[in-house]
Amino acid sequence: MADIALSAVITMAVEIAANLVISEGSGLYWLQEHINWIEREMKRIQSYLEDADAKEVRGRGVANLINDIKDLAHDVEDVLDKFLPQMASRKRKTGLLSCARTSTCTLLTCNCYVERKFAMEIEKIRQRVADIDRSRTTYGITSDGDRAEKDAWDSRRPFLHADEQHIIGFDKDIQKLEAKLLNVESKYDVISIVGMPGLGKTTLAKKVFKSIKHRFECSAMVYVSQEPNPREIMKDIARQVGLDQKEKREEYLETSLYEFLEEKRYIIMLDDIWDNETWDAMKICIPIKFANGGRILLTSRNSGVGRYIGGESSLHELVPLNPNDSWKLFSKMVMDPVRNTDEVCVPPELNDVSRQIIERCGGLPLAIVLTTSLLLSREKTEHAWKGVLGNMGQGEGDKLTKILDLSYKDLPIRLKPCFLYFGLFPESHEISVFQLVNLWVAEKLISASETSGDRTVEDMGEDYLNNLVSRNLIQVVSRRFDGRIRSCRIHDVLHNFCISIAVGSNFFNTLSNISSHSSMRVRRFTTHLSSITKLTSLKHQTPKLRGLLCFNKEGILGVEQPRKIFKEFIFLRVLSIECRLGQYLSVPNEIGNFIHFSYLGLSGNWHAKFPATICNLKNLLTLDAGKCMLLSLPTSIWQMKQLRHLILPATVVFHTPIVGGCKIKNRDMLPIEASLPDLQTLFLVCDDRLRANWLYNFVSLRKLGISYSTEQIIEVLSASTPISDKLENMRLVWSLLYLQECPMTKFDFSHYQNLYKLHLEGSMGKLPNPDTFPPNLTKLTLRMTAFDEESMEAMKKLPKLRILKMQEGSYKGKSIVCFGVQDFPQLEVLQIRGEPHLEELVTEESAMPKLRKLTISSCKNLSTLSERLRNIMDDGKIV
Repeated sequence: MADIALSAVITMAVEIAANLVISEGSGLYWLQEHINWIEREMKRIQSYLEDADAKEVRGRGVANLINDIKDLAHDVEDVLDKFLPQMASRKRKTGLLSCARTSTCTLLTCNCYVERKFAMEIEKIRQRVADIDRSRTTYGITSDGDRAEKDAWDSRRPFLHADEQHIIGFDKDIQKLEAKLLNVESKYDVISIVGMPGLGKTTLAKKVFKSIKHRFECSAMVYVSQEPNPREIMKDIARQVGLDQKEKREEYLETSLYEFLEEKRYIIMLDDIWDNETWDAMKICIPIKFANGGRILLTSRNSGVGRYIGGESSLHELVPLNPNDSWKLFSKMVMDPVRNTDEVCVPPELNDVSRQIIERCGGLPLAIVLTTSLLLSREKTEHAWKGVLGNMGQGEGDKLTKILDLSYKDLPIRLKPCFLYFGLFPESHEISVFQLVNLWVAEKLISASETSGDRTVEDMGEDYLNNLVSRNLIQVVSRRFDGRIRSCRIHDVLHNFCISIAVGSNFFNTLSNISSHSSMRVRRFTTHLSSITKLTSLKHQTPKLRGLLCFNKEGILGVEQPRKIFKEFIFLRVLSIECRLGQYLSVPNEIGNFIHFSYLGLSGNWHAKFPATICNLKNLLTLDAGKCMLLSLPTSIWQMKQLRHLILPATVVFHTPIVGGCKIKNRDMLPIEASLPDLQTLFLVCDDRLRANWLYNFVSLRKLGISYSTEQIIEVLSASTPISDKLENMRLVWSLLYLQECPMTKFDFSHYQNLYKLHLEGSMGKLPNPDTFPPNLTKLTLRMTAFDEESMEAMKKLPKLRILKMQEGSYKGKSIVCFGVQDFPQLEVLQIRGEPHLEELVTEESAMPKLRKLTISSCKNLSTLSERLRNIMDDGKIV
């Protein structure tokens, strides 16, 4: 984890150095020298750590050295965070600083107290670097010492040829895989069994391989590993398939093995292949046209590797065991691991603790097997087994942790902190990708320097997540209509692993491991089922806190805790609180001092008023308060140019500005103009202080949601020039109580080429002409629109509509009848809910040709449904 801290410092130093333009003769030349020195020295140290990691250096001396380096990197980050904003602020106040990227001739003045303090801190850092280097040299701590032997005995190799006594829960997988591999006409030439560590990929592959290998002319089963020797692997394959002559296996290996296999119907099992490069080195020996029915069966933790070798259709994703199969495996292993019999049972007095142990294993066969091996060495008593339960996931040296650690170490350095961040969330928590990515961005775990073209840091964040999913470290819970991940979670076993790594490296802490001693260096803190009272009581001992996350939806938070947070954690970058607030909160003015604040997420029954000083937060990127009850914000929030995501609750009010000691009551006299050029997400309720033409200033908008939309807003959105060419998702809600006429009479969104998702909610009577819809509209949701049958005919003609959701009161017609291929030509998903007028839903065979999913609920008068549609429904019933 020291390498992660160093990366953050190096990135910061590079960005600062890029903004310092100082002539060599300037009296301020020392500042650039200091920054350049930090960058150079941190890179040198990082190179040392990467070298040590590559050589798998071990030993207490190296561990202590790495801890010293980690503390040093954090302290350098603290110095930069503390002093550079102070120096910039001083010059702004004197009128010498116009922006953050002004030349340093105007950035600093000589003989300033702050600058002298900064120089003193840098000198201390220099001394510590010298001390670390001296200790490394004096005590012989080098990257060549205590090296783990690369060719050490690996238990996985003989395991390939050992027989499994208990294989449970794989029956359907075995049948499916055998059928694919044995079918001569099958397109499945390559089968890639993929999944997270510990699922039993190798066990399943061995079982399938051994049961069908006699059906092939030759076979081979080899272990690839994380650091393979491709030539030795290919020599092993040559020996197993029967390439007899030694010179062919040695001198002419590639050609001889390729020609040999080209004439055979073979099956080759490649266990535990980690990367594409290994396959590229091996495929020159293996015919990949499979003309004679050759098959490759491989296992990998990385779905991307399987996809690269065999394509998407080759993937066979393994999932955790269900509770019933987990219990069967546990019972057999712990009660009678030798005899293969079903007649085993756990004593009744151990049932409860056994269920708890199985739950902690999370359906991972490896976790169950390793845990039962511990239980077998204990007495069969509740006390002894609870001792094992309490220690699960705590031992750094246990086998499961070592196996998981292989996947962690294989991650690129930029992905390691992103992976560890999952440990901040509660166990089994469904995590919003929108929240997750914006937390990463706020924490500077994603660098803007990695983006190019129109790609944003949020796009990079989704790439990072897809990489973790491909490596089977993160599970997808739900996807959006376009296939992008909407929500995800981490397996409980990996969650425990994240916490153990993060706490050990001081990446974050929890209530259970924080202490008065360790709190001095706490960088991030998370609490799940308890309040943050303990942390706020230790405030003076957590001066370096960067992130605070609280997940306790049912907990009640007193107003004193948030007041302390908003006043005193001045280095805070991230604050996310999900809980109930005991009473109305007036956020103190000191929140404006949080110069590093980048993410604010509030959820619960919050009634809070933010002062005008919130607009001093020049680094605030995300304000997500959509799930609050009531929020009061200053109107000047519309001038926070750096904001990227603004999500406001259903009830939000804006402070009436004060000019000359008097409140302005006429909205036309508001002394502000909205300017949010980087805003990508905006969800809000219309307020009489919001001008419709402000939307023209949101040129980067991707997602827009407006409740109680006005005629003026619809006019602006329907103008010939789009408010943003990047707009992808729009949600409009209106009520005729506040409008003279339906705003959709002026509807024309045909200019929004990238608008794929549209939600319309409110009475319309008639839908607009199909030509006025976005030309690439893919998903349409309608609610309370009450459109008629004539409008339905128009909607059938939308050329690219794939998903249609008709929700409560969207349709007042009695029937929906589709005749030919021109009716909903691309529709794949149709959801109808809460339509009491609907009596008939009929389609001909040619209509809705691509429909694959149909859901109907709360349509009490629907009596006629086509047989074809009934067959498409999951259970054939209307709920």
